[in-house]
Amino acid sequence: MNKIGLVLGGGGRNGAFAVGAIYRLTSQYNMSFDYISGTSTGALMTTFVLLDEIEDLNDIYRGGISNDDILNSRGLISGFFNGALSSTAPLSELINRYMDKDAVKRAWENNKKAVVTCVNIRTGNIERRWSNPDDLDDWEKYVLASASIPVLMDPVEIGGDLYVDGGLVENIPVNPLLDKDLDTIIVITNNPLETAHLEENPSGVKDILLRTIDVMLGEITRNDVPDKCAMAGKKLITISPDKYLGDSLDFNSEKMEKIWLAGFDKCGIVMDEVITE
Repeated sequence: MNKIGLVLGGGGRNGAFAVGAIYRLTSQYNMSFDYISGTSTGALMTTFVLLDEIEDLNDIYRGGISNDDILNSRGLISGFFNGALSSTAPLSELINRYMDKDAVKRAWENNKKAVVTCVNIRTGNIERRWSNPDDLDDWEKYVLASASIPVLMDPVEIGGDLYVDGGLVENIPVNPLLDKDLDTIIVITNNPLETAHLEENPSGVKDILLRTIDVMLGEITRNDVPDKCAMAGKKLITISPDKYLGDSLDFNSEKMEKIWLAGFDKCGIVMDEVITE
């Protein structure tokens, strides 16, 4: 494998699975990535991977954050009048804390580039934004927008338009990399390829919404991504969990550590199979 692209899907706290896989890809298999494409929680990871700040990424997704670091809940009534159940101000502060725009610019100049995906509510169109040095003032906003689940989280205003989670349309954002000079695309999804059966019915608005999204995105991942990579002549490597990882907005440190380990272990299984092919 020469030139490698990395695609990171959504999944909230279950992104710890992807982080465990990323850690193993970079530490054990000595991989680096020419292009990184992310959406939702995957968008939050793109800058860390772009700048090789994997240890910081580990600290965050191995239990270094809590629900309060991500969301500020308003409650149902207040959320109804504000347009979302939770404010994303804490998440915005977290992104700002780790965003080094000068380092992102240097990475671009060294031909390491990242792209995030979000949805423009007014137009209904999916939009992608690259880590272009000429657009870094808005880069943080697009990263935040890509991770903002509508209804549950505030939309993000950019240039007079409102933007939300790109995962609603493209949870595995492989499209931006298909025309790039890459030999291999590694896709890490935080949802199993086969939609998992739940032990009991979800309850409440949040749980039903998240479950609906899981079912929809599972179908897209199974049928869409492999065909597109094959048509583009790219070798596809997919790393995904074997089972449903649970509530994606429950940032419990013990659960996140277990999910991280699951990603680390599954990466080893997949890559050992790839190496022996």
